[in-house]
Amino acid sequence: MPATTSGRAADTGPDMRHALIQIVLLLAIAGSAGAEEKSFSRARAALFKGLKSNNASDRAAAVYEIDGFDSAESARLLARAVLGRDDRARVIRAGIQLAGALTSDEAVGVLVEESKKGSWQKRARILEALGSIEHAEALSTLLLAAYDRDARVRISAILAMEHSKDAKAMVAVGDALKSELWPVRSAAMYVIGRMKDKDAVVALIRRLGKEGEDGRLLEDAGRALRRITGKNHGIDLDKWAAWYSRSRGGEAISFGPPREEPAVTAQLAGVKSTARRVLFVLAVNDTMNHKLVFDPDKVAPDDVKKAGGPELKRWRSAKTKLDLARLWIAWAIDHLDPRIEFNLVTYGISANASFSSFIRATPANREKAKKRVLSLSASGNANLYDGLRHIFTLTSKGPVDLDALASGPATVFYLADGAADEGLIKSAFEAFEEAERWNRYRQIRFHTFGIGDHDPRVLADLAGMIPDGTMRSLP
Repeated sequence: MPATTSGRAADTGPDMRHALIQIVLLLAIAGSAGAEEKSFSRARAALFKGLKSNNASDRAAAVYEIDGFDSAESARLLARAVLGRDDRARVIRAGIQLAGALTSDEAVGVLVEESKKGSWQKRARILEALGSIEHAEALSTLLLAAYDRDARVRISAILAMEHSKDAKAMVAVGDALKSELWPVRSAAMYVIGRMKDKDAVVALIRRLGKEGEDGRLLEDAGRALRRITGKNHGIDLDKWAAWYSRSRGGEAISFGPPREEPAVTAQLAGVKSTARRVLFVLAVNDTMNHKLVFDPDKVAPDDVKKAGGPELKRWRSAKTKLDLARLWIAWAIDHLDPRIEFNLVTYGISANASFSSFIRATPANREKAKKRVLSLSASGNANLYDGLRHIFTLTSKGPVDLDALASGPATVFYLADGAADEGLIKSAFEAFEEAERWNRYRQIRFHTFGIGDHDPRVLADLAGMIPDGTMRSLP
């Protein structure tokens, strides 16, 4: 009996050990899953706690509590609690960054579904995140959104396909050139240039002719052509047509009639624009009263030096940063094309527009604006955030309202020394972050000019936004 028992135990021993090992493994897996679930629960709790902060940087830091969790739950949390609710650029950027790092099918599936419902802001931000994800479902969602009824959603989808080499993406971006809203077309031209879509070259060259673009987007078309071809013929239709003909072995191709009127509508210190709605922005904070040493006979525009008289005398009497900035803006206003509209925004402790709306650049209006500029004085701190927000809300209540896309400025000539020490957002970089988020949908080109001794950081950031502008130092 004992022998039989002992023998039976010997026969069944391996099976029992195998079963015990399986049980141990299952318990370990279950324990690991429980620990992971518990860890995510803690991360989620920490996220919600952090999102209650009034400080945007603290809220952004809280978003990273769920970094590393690639799951449907984390995707849903980011979409609803962060991208669908917060309104500060720093927090939104953190949410987009984490959402764009998700790769699991479950997480991507949730983002796709969440991108189809809710506010336009939530949808646009999720689309931005999907642009960072290499997944067939992410791309198909962007392709569909590129034809969305809301122009801001379309712009987000178009910009999100910037790095795509997919033929369908290139077609969708190319179709956006037909949009009635110029910011949509501007975003499309930027992306076409980044894609280096050679199939779009003919369409872009045609945009430079009489039957093509009329305004700032002439520049956008020229810049896209330069990125694709490596050639720099600006907005000269004849030169681009001749180049294209040579590249085709001398084949004669018609791009339509050239434009008859001059394309350049505004200029300042050598920076030229073809925009039909131009905004001048001038900082009038107290540091603009600082003395400025320069040779006016070298700095003054050539026509002023040639004409001499009272105008050159004004340049020779300039002593401060503000003096020089006022003279340049007054000169630029005097040289505006009468076909365009313009306005002037100044900011110190607060921001103000010189006119209630954009006004036609008639001789009388230009003279009125020049007198206004030359009478300005500087005092107080610099409310950079209020100044930037004023640019985006000149024609609307909110900086990204739909009516602002059609009626706001196309190009800004921005003169300042980069100071920022007043307002709701005192940090210059945080103020810039908000402007950059708004401009993703607005597509305003910023040409910035640092006056005298200045902090170039925020001025360079503004000029570097999509669509990229120019930064210069004056004198």
